Amino acid sequence: MEIVSPLCSWQEHLESIYTRQKSRGQSVPLYDISKDLFEDAIGPEEAATKIASCVCVSDDFQTAYLDVICFLIGAANNLSEQHDLSKLANLTLALSRLPDARNETRRTIQLSFDYKSSEIGPGDIFVVGEGKIWADLPQFAVNLGDSMYGPTAYISDGLAEHWVHSTTSISTPSELSQIHWNTTPRLKKG
Repeated sequence: MEIVSPLCSWQEHLESIYTRQKSRGQSVPLYDISKDLFEDAIGPEEAATKIASCVCVSDDFQTAYLDVICFLIGAANNLSEQHDLSKLANLTLALSRLPDARNETRRTIQLSFDYKSSEIGPGDIFVVGEGKIWADLPQFAVNLGDSMYGPTAYISDGLAEHWVHSTTSISTPSELSQIHWNTTPRLKKG
């Protein structure tokens, strides 16, 4: 995951996501849903439900899911406004509170995260090495950690403050109480 851009507005961040996904020929429903969230047209719960629906009907479940994870982490690293970061944290929390994702297709879906493969049969709950899709947000903690190699990764670029922003703004104080701080962050239920 690349973290090279300076802090920006949500509009600039979404535009960069849109441009990158369009250049790859990908569908971009995440852009529209996120735009509605940041414009206060919908709340985090509705945004989470819409995002989950798009992921679950995607022909490439794994790519669609990882696009969501990368969007969340990229936005956490790049957004400049505290109220936008709060919306992002609330969206992440809302995603973790969704019902378990199930394979609604008639085919077995192969997933591979961190060199561990899983086969998800029709009707089965999506479970990978790190846990269930939505409840445990697999790959979120791993990719978040990878995106923040620490201040030394940014010092040569003159962006040490970027690392501080990323680590302190992932969640606002009200959301921090919702996270289990074991070895890796896990969101509390309820």
